[in-house]
Amino acid sequence: MRANHQVVIKEEVMPTIKENKNKIKKVAVIDLGTNSARILLAKIKKGRIFYRKKMIETTRLGEGVDHSKVLTKRAIEDTLLAIEKFYALALEDGYTLLKIIGTSALRDVNNQQELLSRIFKITNCEVDIIDGIEEAHLGYIGVSNSFSLDEKKLVIDIGGGSTELIFGDATVDLIESLDIGAVRMTDRCISEDPPPRKDLELLKEEIDEVINDFVERNAVPSFNKAIGIGGTITTLSGINLEMKVYDPDQIQGSLVTAKALDHMVKNFIDKSLENRKEIIGLSPKRADIIIAGSMILKRLMVKFDFDKIYISDYDNLEGIIFKNLLS
Repeated sequence: MRANHQVVIKEEVMPTIKENKNKIKKVAVIDLGTNSARILLAKIKKGRIFYRKKMIETTRLGEGVDHSKVLTKRAIEDTLLAIEKFYALALEDGYTLLKIIGTSALRDVNNQQELLSRIFKITNCEVDIIDGIEEAHLGYIGVSNSFSLDEKKLVIDIGGGSTELIFGDATVDLIESLDIGAVRMTDRCISEDPPPRKDLELLKEEIDEVINDFVERNAVPSFNKAIGIGGTITTLSGINLEMKVYDPDQIQGSLVTAKALDHMVKNFIDKSLENRKEIIGLSPKRADIIIAGSMILKRLMVKFDFDKIYISDYDNLEGIIFKNLLS
């Protein structure tokens, strides 16, 4: 388990990008996650992002990493294809590549150097492999620039390899990264599809063990609002809204209740993988890991006793821009 970390975010995390205020700045940032690679193309003027576009490629970089601690050749090649696509798009449209970050999958393996060196040859940019606390910090900055800082909140980021929890308002009271994620827990607990009862019980036990350990080690702060970010949670909102085409503006500020989540989890469990792929709002490439991802959120709702979660499309990608372009 990771030790408790406390981080203070100062007031200036608000988007007050001061340099070149009247000039449009076009930047790109890339996130190499456990389940997918993503790019954010952003136009900035007068200290604000006034245009943003995200693209995602499912690379499953962390597949099998929980057991093997090694990136597969397939994962490396798929990630490189995504990088080539993203970088070409950024250059073609005149965006400057600001940063590439790597998260849980790249933290956990022994052979990341092959991938990192090949990415550098393509982009001339070093990949910054960040720890879970920095990942959470960036996500919180992104959320804090799209939701009010005036109330105590819990921000939850369920990724492929880890789940970040951040409690705070204008400053962070408690921040930690837990080794439970949608890909990791699928690899660890689910052996068949649809999962039998024993797999589901194991999944619940494994998630609860990690959450309980976190609670036992920390004085968990109170909060008035829960906010969710990351692919699992935005997907759940898309399903709840029956969204045939992902619309970030519709996702931003949307709401998922515990009752709606319970209904979705039951629906996922009752369907085969092929039938799950037909669910409106669920990407077929995420259908095999959505059970584990949604169960993580369900168990967090039970443990921390909240019955609804607001959704933010702003996350660590926006957080990178706000952090790195603040003067």
